[in-house]
Amino acid sequence: MSHDSAHQDHAGIRNRAIRLLAIREHSQYELQQKLLRRGFEEAAINTELQKLKQQDLLNENRFAEQYVHYRRGRGYGPLRITMELQQKRVPEDLIACFVDEHDDSWQQDMLRVYRKKFANRPAADYKERMRRARFLQYRGFSAEAIRQLLDNN
Repeated sequence: MSHDSAHQDHAGIRNRAIRLLAIREHSQYELQQKLLRRGFEEAAINTELQKLKQQDLLNENRFAEQYVHYRRGRGYGPLRITMELQQKRVPEDLIACFVDEHDDSWQQDMLRVYRKKFANRPAADYKERMRRARFLQYRGFSAEAIRQLLDNN
């Protein structure tokens, strides 16, 4: 590869990455995968991603915070959000900063999701109770929190 084409490749990577980041924050892994799918070379991608991190255009901390806020607002619980961040290769210590599953506010979030879905109608039978529990579990709330909610509603 000539010097000119290498420079164009790096410029193309940077431009594509900045366009993606302008749409929304991305984890480094997520951005890397998108650029790999576009056919860019991994070494060039990693070089450009490091530059974007140094310029604070790519920021895992900011990504994790915004991702948790967005998913939580959409009615997802701490277990699901944690799993999704792990799939995006966000470091565990960073996930722990933004997802504290022992925080009481998750209970309020779960109650809001439950009331929106089931409109405070009591479960008619055991089968309905289990259906509701599966729904909340899929959303990422813990079995203990779900049990407490269903016992009180």
